[in-house]
Amino acid sequence: MNEFIIERASQLLEDGCDGVIGLRKRWGHVGPYLFTNIDELKDLALEPRYPLAATICRLQARWPEKRLGAVLRGCDERALKKLEERGVYRRDGLTPIGVVCSQEQAEECNCEKPVYTTFDCTGCWKCIEKCEEEAITRINVCPIVVPNEFDQGLGKRKAIYIPFAQAVPLKYTRDPEHCLKLTKHLDCKGCHNVCEAKSVLDEDEAIEETIEVGAILIATGHDFFHAPLLPQYNYGRFPNIIESMEFERLCSASGPTGGKFVLADGRVPESVAIIHCVGSRDSHANSYCSKVCCMHAMKQAHLVKEKTGAQVYELYTDIRASGKGYEEFYERVQREGVLFIRGRGAEVVMQADQLVVKAEDTGLGRPITLPVDLVILSTGMTPRRDSEMVARTFHITRDRHGFFMEAHPKLRPFHSNTDGLFLGGTCQAPRDIPDTVAHANAAAAEVLSLLARGKVTIEPLTAEIDPERCSACLICILLCPYQAISLNGKGANVAEVNEVLCKGCGVCVAACPTGAITAKHFTDQQILAQIEGVLTT
Repeated sequence: MNEFIIERASQLLEDGCDGVIGLRKRWGHVGPYLFTNIDELKDLALEPRYPLAATICRLQARWPEKRLGAVLRGCDERALKKLEERGVYRRDGLTPIGVVCSQEQAEECNCEKPVYTTFDCTGCWKCIEKCEEEAITRINVCPIVVPNEFDQGLGKRKAIYIPFAQAVPLKYTRDPEHCLKLTKHLDCKGCHNVCEAKSVLDEDEAIEETIEVGAILIATGHDFFHAPLLPQYNYGRFPNIIESMEFERLCSASGPTGGKFVLADGRVPESVAIIHCVGSRDSHANSYCSKVCCMHAMKQAHLVKEKTGAQVYELYTDIRASGKGYEEFYERVQREGVLFIRGRGAEVVMQADQLVVKAEDTGLGRPITLPVDLVILSTGMTPRRDSEMVARTFHITRDRHGFFMEAHPKLRPFHSNTDGLFLGGTCQAPRDIPDTVAHANAAAAEVLSLLARGKVTIEPLTAEIDPERCSACLICILLCPYQAISLNGKGANVAEVNEVLCKGCGVCVAACPTGAITAKHFTDQQILAQIEGVLTT
């Protein structure tokens, strides 16, 4: 069988076919591969069984003009037939090389069953999840299907999944909120049974470990502004109003549509409006500039032009293109025909089944209305929703917008007020990718510098506690912003100061009700002596 397949694939390549889609075995791993050279066909593999329908659709979407061959199993052929009925796949341009299986064999291997109701299925890595609607989504023996967070909820994933393409490490993980085994809803062992490497543990529970470290780099990232908080844009109420990250996933070849950019009804848009500063530079949302939105919106306008040729309107407050090559890209997008209108998009409404964007053109000095097929809301960056909890855990100060506060905006932009705690990336402020990489690299260099010193220089101004006067009231422990004070567990029930952590801020000195705490080198007697010295000279 394998010799016949290789001979047929070689004939296709000799006849001018651009490539043959199949499985290649290299270094002990088998995965989809596009064979373009006859010499490569020696690595063609038929086992293990692996779904190719999704790969074929992505390649067709990216290179529709290419002539391709494909080594298909019976289940792949049935999946492509369903996709062809839905208009996701076209048979023209693809020459199948069949590995035929009968209907009886299909029923025996379970690839005809809708596995979302077959909890006892151990799987064979090629079963179709829901043939009538989602033949492209293939089973990895897990019966649970939930919205994919990485696809902004537009696609689906299983309870055992890779978080996103190019994840590091590139390994599958189980979702503790939906996995039947981990939630104890069912003794499901589908993934455990089929894993040849036996890397899926039968009993896999979360554990907590305490690790002593010399430094912590906090790089928790950011969230995007939630568009429904501005009801004038009617996000979620009318179709074809999407956020910028949803557009990114729709245009991605690994996204839920395989890179095919269409409206909710399947049409290709002819006009698109991109509204800048949604959630940024707005007294009703966030007053700060998110910094990345202008260039993000321009890139998306370029993608719309490239994929559809539609007319694109960009409604902006001010264009901020301050990075390397940014101004040149701004000019390039203008030459491509994108129309820039200076004026914030005020409202998005539906009139006679047509989306209409209302705005003010400040150049013309009058209001305008734009009938469009699609509206993209360019949402700004916001602090992560758990930033308050992280700030409490590490005793980090936050600014008025909720981002973590640096020690000094110019001299120490990636340090926190606590030694050993560093900030990296957008947890500290909105940044684009080059700025984030530079900021994180600098923070990592500071971590290495701290660990390489061997000795740490501490400030001489630290708090000191008189154990004879301490009443162990715990007020100083609760107020210390650096967690430098704790109860002595060596018999005497009094507070003590860790001079390495103490920064001499004086909060505990002022709050101690018994006056048991003093600041070294900054006592009342020393201050009075300095005053007397000044007055007697």
